[in-house]
Amino acid sequence: SQSLPTVNILNSQVQQPQVRQLQRLQDKKHVIPALKKFIENHSGIQTIDLHGSIRVTFTGKLHKLFYWLKKSKSVRQVDVSKNKLNEKCITSLADLIASNSRLSQILIDDIEVDNFSSVQPLVNAIKERKESINVQFPDKAFLKLKQKGQIDDQNFNSLYISLSYNTK
Repeated sequence: SQSLPTVNILNSQVQQPQVRQLQRLQDKKHVIPALKKFIENHSGIQTIDLHGSIRVTFTGKLHKLFYWLKKSKSVRQVDVSKNKLNEKCITSLADLIASNSRLSQILIDDIEVDNFSSVQPLVNAIKERKESINVQFPDKAFLKLKQKGQIDDQNFNSLYISLSYNTK
């Protein structure tokens, strides 16, 4: 039996049976739509932990989650670690960061891109954001882009300085 990744929704106002029902979904294609409905029906949710596992990830569905979270007035933290964010997810995440000023933390640990232009919308959204946000970036993804010649030393150093400055 394939185990699902952890789906945690941390909020004292949400009753545990409702959270367990969401966690018991056996087909991952139903988790994101069910999570959308759950978020819409429970306006006090502040943290979404949808990190993947070794066997199962939500990579193909995260762009939908990011799109739906743009309207959330309560979600402050999102953990999508152990999911490889592709270009579609990164673009959707950039849009989420630019449009939802209440979001304060995003945890990412893997980006699956081959060129810096795929990451540029996310970098721009963070740099241009007026509100403080903490975004955990996967260092290895930027190092890989640097090794491929997609980012030169000057831009690489500038990127880290500006992300450090704008995300704290």
